[in-house]
Amino acid sequence: PEEIAAANEIRGIYVSLLDVTDDTNIVKPYEEKIPILGYNETVDLTFQLQKDVESLKVSLNYPELPQPDMRLIYLQKESALDVVNVSSLRFSQEGNLGSSVTYDLTLDRLAETENTFQLRVINLLNRLSFEFQDPETRSRQSQVKFTQEQSKRNLSLIVYLPEELDASYLDSTLEFYVAVLDEAEANELGGVNNRLDLPAEQIASIQGGVERFELIPKGVPEIEVFVQNAFQTIKIGEEVNMTATLQNIGTRDLVDIRMLVDVNTDWKYSVVPEVISSLARNEEKEIQLTLSPPADIGVGEYQAKLNAEVTVDNRKFEARDRSITVQVESQTQMSVTTLLFGALILLMIGIVIVTIRISRR
Repeated sequence: PEEIAAANEIRGIYVSLLDVTDDTNIVKPYEEKIPILGYNETVDLTFQLQKDVESLKVSLNYPELPQPDMRLIYLQKESALDVVNVSSLRFSQEGNLGSSVTYDLTLDRLAETENTFQLRVINLLNRLSFEFQDPETRSRQSQVKFTQEQSKRNLSLIVYLPEELDASYLDSTLEFYVAVLDEAEANELGGVNNRLDLPAEQIASIQGGVERFELIPKGVPEIEVFVQNAFQTIKIGEEVNMTATLQNIGTRDLVDIRMLVDVNTDWKYSVVPEVISSLARNEEKEIQLTLSPPADIGVGEYQAKLNAEVTVDNRKFEARDRSITVQVESQTQMSVTTLLFGALILLMIGIVIVTIRISRR
């Protein structure tokens, strides 16, 4: 019997635990040695995981075998409370008015049984709407289901910003929370359309998973230049004096708006004011523009352009170009209308003379 037992002994077994993705060692100690393992015997080994994984490989290195024996095992997660951990890589974002912002959500549940949890958004500004969405199916979600096989879920939270928002909220950090609650706690807290408004102390006492998020609303810079009469007629030696209007048609207050004028190189111009120090939302400012052609200019049509630009957050925004046509006439040149009017007068005089002569006969 002793000879049979000795024949069934395995000596010098090395055991290690590896990551299933890249076979790196993820435990301490890195390796354990079993000096002798007799027939039908068991040995307890203790390892400390250095990485949170759902599965791993057990590597058994026998002296008689050229390659280690690999065994894949799945780890069972347990939690004292049935809580879903909520996390997001992009928890703080900026968003322009009239657009939407998407937050990625990772929901991780440490439990064995199947359960369904309710999704809630806490203390989000009422003017902002939102929806939870499955990133794969694009379907809207108000609750999420976990099973033993699926303990991790990915969702998207889409927050929609309105076209208009009070100026006090712009460029300010709006703080809100996402909570994943079991049925009992969700019913206790209440809420309408997955939305809750709670004081800070009540948020801190929530048993379910809670994560803090930030949103910074940004107004959209947009300016427009209006020219009432874009066709100007002058005679040689005269200047063009005209009025334009600059209006802030965006959703944020603007500062240091610069007027731009594009004319022929031999023309001169002046624009007053050249820089508008501030322009609130929907505010407009009158602009005086003077175009001075050179003294030796010839008769004809000339083009100029009026525009404006502003820099916001290191980005330049321009209005649409407004084209101005300048008709230059000679000092003695009579307009077509004047010639036609004169011809009409002469024709009427001729008709009167002929009529008088005929009546005398």
